[in-house]
Amino acid sequence: MKKYVLIPLFLLLISLPQSFNEHAADTRINLSEDPIFRTDNVWRFAYAPNGNKLVCGSVNGRIFVYDTANGQELAQLQGHTDRVRSIVYAPDGKTIACGSSDGTVYLWDAETAKLINKIGGERITRETTRIRAEHQRIWGFAYSPDGRMLATGGADGSVYLWDTETAKPIAKRNGHPVTVTNIFFSPNGKTLISKSSDGRLFLWRIPSQ
Repeated sequence: MKKYVLIPLFLLLISLPQSFNEHAADTRINLSEDPIFRTDNVWRFAYAPNGNKLVCGSVNGRIFVYDTANGQELAQLQGHTDRVRSIVYAPDGKTIACGSSDGTVYLWDAETAKLINKIGGERITRETTRIRAEHQRIWGFAYSPDGRMLATGGADGSVYLWDTETAKPIAKRNGHPVTVTNIFFSPNGKTLISKSSDGRLFLWRIPSQ
């Protein structure tokens, strides 16, 4: 009968050729000594889908868009009057959605940095979108995979679905006893997960369009 001997891993590593160890070291990723840019007072941030832009929201409601290649400031998105709670890019990268403690969600054109349409109320301008969900603080929100819906959750524990094309609410669901902090659509867009600050997780079926 054959006998098998177990060799400790560190002995195997020591016995490896020096050229192999040098090659392994060369494959490690080295960060640059200096960051591309620095900023402060950031509360939330999000990358554009293609990674060429970074959007940062502050504690005072100010929102900045930066070029990730050189750190240059590209635009300021103004309108919120309180802490920015969430920032999300639309799946196609054409729109930026930002939610705030002032109870609003604004949608901006990612290229022009202009506001689009107002959802859940009367139109402001052709370039403006604003969602006010019963004046509650907006915490978590997410786009559906096809970008046609936006789900928001707030301090009252409710989950709202909004149609991003018609600017009308699709549904409202109550269930969480406390603030909804996170919302995620499933990859196929058929279900929605909401999480509240008490650790509860709810799975919702999306109504058919």
